[in-house]
Amino acid sequence: MEIINCLETNKKMVSYIEEQKPKRVLLAFLHGLGDFLGFRGVYNYLCTTYPHIEFTYALDKEMGYEKFLLEHERYINVNRASINTDNYDLAFYIAYTQNREGEITKAENCMIEEVGSTDPLPNPHQPLPVMASRLVPVHFFSTWGPSAFGMIGREETARKIWNEIIEVGLIPIETNFEHKYTNPENKNFDWINAHVRGVTCNAENLISLIQGSFAFIGVISGNIHTALSCLPRKKVLALTTYMPSRALGEDIPSINIDNYKDGSVYNWLVSLDRKNLQNDWTNYEI
Repeated sequence: MEIINCLETNKKMVSYIEEQKPKRVLLAFLHGLGDFLGFRGVYNYLCTTYPHIEFTYALDKEMGYEKFLLEHERYINVNRASINTDNYDLAFYIAYTQNREGEITKAENCMIEEVGSTDPLPNPHQPLPVMASRLVPVHFFSTWGPSAFGMIGREETARKIWNEIIEVGLIPIETNFEHKYTNPENKNFDWINAHVRGVTCNAENLISLIQGSFAFIGVISGNIHTALSCLPRKKVLALTTYMPSRALGEDIPSINIDNYKDGSVYNWLVSLDRKNLQNDWTNYEI
């Protein structure tokens, strides 16, 4: 069955539905994230208006949109070059164009030009499920011992740790808040592109950042004590030159930054969530 482009046929979706009385309809939506999030309002309208019809998204398998769909949103992942429509009574290609820029949303334009409805759709955005955090605060710098206890002089190891966080599909951010006692030796490494330097240094900012995180990695400092007060202990990894049992209490994962074994941080992060942490989440290559 051919996929219908309503803009090319000059016939609206509602006309096809009224004429053919379909039970299953495929909606091929192959556009970017922002467009898809707006189109979900159109999808919701169709499901509500035609409750006897099963509407299904055909989504590009490379986009990953299925990870945040709600339970009632049906989908199949497809290769955009070859979409199988055999199991559907109708199939539509959603062009999702905008020819009224500034006047109405793309979703409303889709309603008029493709669906064939003038029902208002002023707020097309639908709820999203709460997603697990992907953020990993990292603290590389020690105020009172930059080279003795921090990563000053150990930049190569620091970069390996940073890269392994990204390789596993997570998002690192360096959490060295600058304050009046900041040690001038703790210059940021040039390759760190996500940090809090210049942000107001206070406990609320640090706590809120760590509370919304997947895990924490850092040297012994106020940051790691904050992490141990916010996260399960198994999700806090100490970077140290000695076993931190007396400094941090018992049962704290740790690695020796003077004898770093490649892959240590990667393997530790994966051990926290083997089901969901996959390195195919990222196109990053070491």
